[in-house]
Amino acid sequence: MDSGRLFRAVITFLTLLACLWVLSRLERRDTPHQLSPADSAAVPISEPHEQAQQINAQIPVEISALPLVALDNTCLYDGAQDLSRCTGAISGGPVREYQIQANGSDTYYVAAEPRSEFYDLSLVLFDSARQCMLGRDEQGPGFAEGMVLEKIGAGHYSLLVGGYSEDCGPFELTVSDKTPAIAQIMKSITVPGRNGTVVRWETFGEVDLAHFELYRQNGSERERIAVLRAHGSKAGFAFYRFMDRQPRADSMYVIEAVARDGRREIVKV
Repeated sequence: MDSGRLFRAVITFLTLLACLWVLSRLERRDTPHQLSPADSAAVPISEPHEQAQQINAQIPVEISALPLVALDNTCLYDGAQDLSRCTGAISGGPVREYQIQANGSDTYYVAAEPRSEFYDLSLVLFDSARQCMLGRDEQGPGFAEGMVLEKIGAGHYSLLVGGYSEDCGPFELTVSDKTPAIAQIMKSITVPGRNGTVVRWETFGEVDLAHFELYRQNGSERERIAVLRAHGSKAGFAFYRFMDRQPRADSMYVIEAVARDGRREIVKV
């Protein structure tokens, strides 16, 4: 090996050593000082401001006037509760609590809609003795849960919004004493084609919708040909489509909007 190559090898080696030394010094500087038990006992630990806010925010919301429309997020609260005895589904995450003072004559309509497509929420009603009266966890992530409290007795009730397993997330809660519209169908259309007839419709404001049932009608005969699960929201548009591969020349179509409490509304296409 000639002297030039040897010199370059030595310079490269020394440069590498220098870089390693600088990195070790930076790492040592960034490593936090570890307190010994004696040191930690002498240092006062202050509670973070954010944690104090969480504790204060756990006070239940008193529903004093209807309708109530509240945007909230269960991720902001501590205090996990098991709601599985009411819903029959795994539960154990944080919950948000609302209180209702019922007069014994009103019927309440409750809907909780997740504002995240990944949040699978639960909805539970307790009486004043914290006994489960009603629980809902029937829909999947991103879909609303609802319940109808029909003329419950006068008294104090707790309405809890939680999540499946330990899920938490944003949601919109609506509580009303007025019967909500199931869904507003803005327009509907049929498009005949070579492979069948396509039925399309558009909705806005799906407040209490569980699903649509589509029927093919020929004269006095009516046959259900599809069930389409609701996927819209209370303040947005949604689009539905189904292809009837066995239409007839005299076929007509009827859409039934089915609410969570079983109410039905018929729309002719």
